[in-house]
Amino acid sequence: MTRRSLEAEVVVAGGGLAGTCAAIAAARSGADVILIQDRPMLGGNTSSEVRVHATGADCSGGRPHAREAGILEEIRLEDAVRNTQRSNSMWDIILEEWVRREDSVRVLLNTSVVSAAMTSAGTIGAITCSRPWTEEELVISADLFIDCTGDGTLGAAAGADFRIGREGPDEFGEPDAEGPDDKTMGCSLMWIAEDTGAPAPFVAPSWARKFESLEDLPFRRPGELRHGFWWIEWGGELDMIKDQDQIRQELLACLFGVWDHLKNHGDY
Repeated sequence: MTRRSLEAEVVVAGGGLAGTCAAIAAARSGADVILIQDRPMLGGNTSSEVRVHATGADCSGGRPHAREAGILEEIRLEDAVRNTQRSNSMWDIILEEWVRREDSVRVLLNTSVVSAAMTSAGTIGAITCSRPWTEEELVISADLFIDCTGDGTLGAAAGADFRIGREGPDEFGEPDAEGPDDKTMGCSLMWIAEDTGAPAPFVAPSWARKFESLEDLPFRRPGELRHGFWWIEWGGELDMIKDQDQIRQELLACLFGVWDHLKNHGDY
């Protein structure tokens, strides 16, 4: 693995919507920017890997007079014209195109923050990143670092205070708060299904969960079958970072169990 040094005025760690917009905003302000993303595409949860549409405040038309505005709205308006089929893969391309329109932004995909080196003033002076697909270790220096990783990875590496979980009702005057505890949102897995026009038998893996009747799914009813369900969610009472192997295995068992229910148990 080779070691390479880079410099920029602004480094944005995380290429989800927040990081993408931050990189564009910094470039428009005249800064030399490096945008780091640990996945092969931009977009985070809105990318083709996860497929959560960037509906935001308008709630897919449910609140038509509420919008985020700003850079995200600019991108969404172009997407509405060029991506009328709402293809998630096309959304990936549009996001990358928007970033690459800014000549002062360098995009580093498949690149993960590993550690941070601090200055004597207590600020981040440089970060070390791993880039497996080019077999590189990158040391990136900058005047300003923006943490858009979603998990606060860069801030934690720099020694910043952080918390995981829910606050209690008294801490911020929220009478309906259910904490304090360490519970978080869970992870979800979805599927893409296609009607082939012919019988397509499905045999679930032996380790799949069993949901043989609607009584086994008491709180949800399967509806639209092509795209899976966001409510196949699990892991909110575990460590969402360190327990990912366990969470993935259980989610796959639940996903295949729900698909087995749809295919082999009931009239769908």
